[in-house]
Amino acid sequence: MLSPRQVSFKGTLQTLLAFAAIGTFSTVRNRRQLYRMILQAVASHRVGDRPDRLEPRAVKRRSKKLVYLMEPRAKAIARLLKRR
Repeated sequence: MLSPRQVSFKGTLQTLLAFAAIGTFSTVRNRRQLYRMILQAVASHRVGDRPDRLEPRAVKRRSKKLVYLMEPRAKAIARLLKRR
């Protein structure tokens, strides 16, 4: 039994896409066998050992404070040209 951190997310997506066409044409009897095959294929894609690898779960935002354009664009351009 693998923990979720040991299974490759990208490998799981690729496996599900590969089996998607087969799953739509399978009969009810074959679906259990197909389900087992998919689980085995997903479990075979393991994440490599990456010691000391941590990714922070935080959103990195830029500090750009832009004002909204609250007047017609032509007036704003004219105002900017006057400042030069």
